[in-house]
Amino acid sequence: MTENKQIGITFEDLDSHENLTVEKFPILSIGDIKSVKLVAENMLGSKIIKLKLKLTHDGNRKWNLATDEMSKKNKTAIFVFENKVLHSLKVIGKADYISPSIVDNDLNSSQLKDVYDSMPENIKQ
Repeated sequence: MTENKQIGITFEDLDSHENLTVEKFPILSIGDIKSVKLVAENMLGSKIIKLKLKLTHDGNRKWNLATDEMSKKNKTAIFVFENKVLHSLKVIGKADYISPSIVDNDLNSSQLKDVYDSMPENIKQ
């Protein structure tokens, strides 16, 4: 992800309202999602809302390849919904598994619910 370079697609960051330009290289599509669930979890004494994605076999393969490349090449993945960046993920070092979930410290709970509501009914849990 680069800031204000005129390559790729420009999005507005929902928190900072900065314009960020990214290379358009989709990692996952809706077809790579087996199921999606909106859950509340306790993390370090605070309640968080999470959009939890369970990926298909092929989706897991794509995600693992992407996160491995991100860790080696210092790249960032972004989650985009209706042309807005909802969440960014930077991988530092090697990890066995990195969740493709989105949590409410990146997006407020009502916006996460809007994302969930827009998902196809057959993948909602």
